[in-house]
Amino acid sequence: MLIEAIKAHLASKPEDRDRRAITISKLGSCIKKLSYEFTGQKGDPLDWKAQMVFDDGRVGHDQLRSMLRQAGGSTFILAGEEQEVTYVYKGLTVRGHVDGLIKLPTQEICLLELKTMGDYAYERMEKGEELDHTYMIQIQAYMAALDIKRCFFVAKNKGTGDLYEREIPFSSVELEACAERILGTDMTKPDLIERPYGFDAKGKLDWHCGYCSMRSLCWKGVPMHEVKNRRNVFVKA
Repeated sequence: MLIEAIKAHLASKPEDRDRRAITISKLGSCIKKLSYEFTGQKGDPLDWKAQMVFDDGRVGHDQLRSMLRQAGGSTFILAGEEQEVTYVYKGLTVRGHVDGLIKLPTQEICLLELKTMGDYAYERMEKGEELDHTYMIQIQAYMAALDIKRCFFVAKNKGTGDLYEREIPFSSVELEACAERILGTDMTKPDLIERPYGFDAKGKLDWHCGYCSMRSLCWKGVPMHEVKNRRNVFVKA
């Protein structure tokens, strides 16, 4: 009874964002997905599990910022929480909100980027693997908008509570390439944009597509099914 009530409540919640806007957090996303959203396509609604995951992320961010506020002092000061910033590149203007800024005793200002992760993504981070492309573009855009040269990236393992920190220097190369791709694409015609992801040699759909809200629209007519007990994992039928 109680769980069903929670599911019904989450299903009835209206979206709190305009999907049509290209924001800094979406700048490095699949350009075909961005085009679908830009033209007002609805796609798949967020199910109750996805909403729970997003809510967990917000709680995790607030928890980490609270800890940093209390831990700061002589070595650093947390500032700029949820500060709105604007990234401009040629004819492209996008906005977003930073998790925070770190002020060092040297007066240097660094970006603070926080993420909560499951075991798989967290373990990859600990092994030194590169951040997902979308995360990196987001971080670089924030730094470019504020003319900041480095970022403190802090990740929390949602299951164990472990924390991981990485320092990320500013680089404009991938960011500007991403902006050029958007500027050079007719965003009003999503069906003409090639899919950047697809099925692997074993017939498994790339995870970017599996978790994408536009999956049903983008892959309409292509037979596939979700793997039993593997949420958002799809294979060719």
